[in-house]
Amino acid sequence: MRHFNEPKSNSLLPLEIAVDLCSISTMYLEDSLKGIISKLEEMKKKYRSLGYSKLRINYSTLWGSLRLTGQRVETADEVKNRLERCQRSQELYARQRAIARENRKRQYEKLREEFEPQE
Repeated sequence: MRHFNEPKSNSLLPLEIAVDLCSISTMYLEDSLKGIISKLEEMKKKYRSLGYSKLRINYSTLWGSLRLTGQRVETADEVKNRLERCQRSQELYARQRAIARENRKRQYEKLREEFEPQE
């Protein structure tokens, strides 16, 4: 079984798990398909409990592939945490800019004192 786009825990990318039917021996195809479908059903339940929605198993041609696809939905806590991280990063950037501005101001004052004619 191959995995494509296996999501990170906080990923909003679509989940897609594909099974290559060509790699299954034809002698065991029926049993293999039953096993694969039951495995995909288990995975469907697992990912639904992790917050994925729109989960479905797409059946292609016999020698094509089976796919379990879905989209992960952010929980309220994840949205809150993401917004807090964004706010903290904006505050940090603003502090860094203020420090840089103060440093430039001090440097300018030093240069001005150094090069202005002394009376």
